[in-house]
Amino acid sequence: SQRLEPSLLDRYFKGSSSLSVTVSNKPPLNVNRLVRGLLEYPYGCLEQTTSAAYPHLFIDEAAARDYGLKPRTREERARFVDGAIARLAGMQKSNGGFTLWGDGAYEVWLSAYVVGFLQDARAQGFSVPDTMYKSAQDWLLQQLQQAPNRFPSLPASARAKPASAPLPTFDSRDYVLLRDSHQRFAEMAHVGYMLARDQKAPLATLRYLHDHVRDRARSPLPLVHLALALKLMGDEARAKVALDDAMSRDYGIHGSRYAWETEWLGDYGSAARDLALSYALLVRHQVAHSRRENLLFDLANRLGTRNYYSTQERMALFLAARAAGGESGGAWRASLKSGDDVQALGSRGGSEQRSLDPAMLGRGASVVNEHKDALFVEVEAAGYPIRMPSVRNEVIELQRDWFEPDGKAWKGRPLKAGDMLIVRVRARAKTRIEDALIVDRIPAGFEVENLNISQGPKAGEFSIDGVNLAVAMADQRIKHREYRDDRYVAAARLDGQWLPVFYMVRVVSPGRFVVPPSFGEDMYRPEMRGIGNTPEPVTIQDPRPGPP
Repeated sequence: SQRLEPSLLDRYFKGSSSLSVTVSNKPPLNVNRLVRGLLEYPYGCLEQTTSAAYPHLFIDEAAARDYGLKPRTREERARFVDGAIARLAGMQKSNGGFTLWGDGAYEVWLSAYVVGFLQDARAQGFSVPDTMYKSAQDWLLQQLQQAPNRFPSLPASARAKPASAPLPTFDSRDYVLLRDSHQRFAEMAHVGYMLARDQKAPLATLRYLHDHVRDRARSPLPLVHLALALKLMGDEARAKVALDDAMSRDYGIHGSRYAWETEWLGDYGSAARDLALSYALLVRHQVAHSRRENLLFDLANRLGTRNYYSTQERMALFLAARAAGGESGGAWRASLKSGDDVQALGSRGGSEQRSLDPAMLGRGASVVNEHKDALFVEVEAAGYPIRMPSVRNEVIELQRDWFEPDGKAWKGRPLKAGDMLIVRVRARAKTRIEDALIVDRIPAGFEVENLNISQGPKAGEFSIDGVNLAVAMADQRIKHREYRDDRYVAAARLDGQWLPVFYMVRVVSPGRFVVPPSFGEDMYRPEMRGIGNTPEPVTIQDPRPGPP
């Protein structure tokens, strides 16, 4: 049995806290948590928009109740999916390819990901614009046809070493070559798989990927994509070879002998994403392999020390959980006890989930195994924490400063409604991060004065520490900005040099307000994050005269 301790919720405000429990005869994946994390994710690049919409394709009202989620009608799900597709269409260029934020470079891997989402949406009966789909599909075909020209030969020093070799050592140039080569292979294999689902992948190109550049893969997922593409297009022999390779391939350039969950291979993934999605795809296409179920156990080992997940990881884990639940290997028996209440678990097999509030825990709660074999239990506490998060600057360092409109530092003078301040957030990273988010939450009592200070008529007139704001906000490292009611957000590339971003706030309400810390993370390696310091609360004076 596993007792569920009320103390697990002590760190959260009582009214916001809950405990979720997942029980399974396989390593469990908490669908409730994963789906909530996707649906509540507040940002919307190409990948995030797609991943957040994915659960709506598959979770109907009955499934939502099983997972402990709010049931949504078919019409509600359709509205969400339609909205996501409309947003994706806004990030599609005229030739059919997609970009991360609506401008900038084309995203080959993510364009294939969007096409896969559109395929699944259509299969589930949702409306997909034919022109949008056909244009994207044609663009993917053009990319795949160019595959033989995308793989220059690697020098001997940069070739991957076999697992039996001594620990490999690569200089920085070799590392970049290996990473970029993997990324190209992952893109082409992913494109090939999506086209093969529609029977439109050129078999000769798939065979080229298999025969000549298969060794570029530094993760099992691209090899699974290639194996499935070959299988769908009729080449069973090569499909088997690629799948065998996938099942013996370590993740990362340094191999599994390093705990490099944060290694960036350029295809928006991680070891957790790739293991989860590989498993989900093999189950989906009913491909058997002696090591297929081992992928779940390898995945569970990867997740044991993780606190944060990217949207890519959440989506893949959600699909893996559905796949594991669909092939559970039979029913099992357990019970969830809370005081005198007893709920039976496991009658349908697969994973079962329950949510408990503080009152249920207070009555004494436990999960009891009534099955002949071992069961897996995952327990997660969630809520709004009572204490502010501590400063964290091991990877990303953040500094925030407030300035008067004349460029002088705000030194804490009393504020009143109507006053304006310029906010500067500076960020830098110990290692290069291509897709970082810088988030500065605005205290209550303030609001963003104008949507984009860098485009205002007087932007060039503002300077902070000798830096012109219009010039600073044109920094090529800044890829996207959002000015919201409660926060300022910038998507940017971070490196060892300080990157300053600016926005303006106006004081609107009197009171004493907590100032949340600035926050930064790698969107696809969310364990790589930073938290700024928490300033003293800000007091805004009420300009109205008090009582006599």
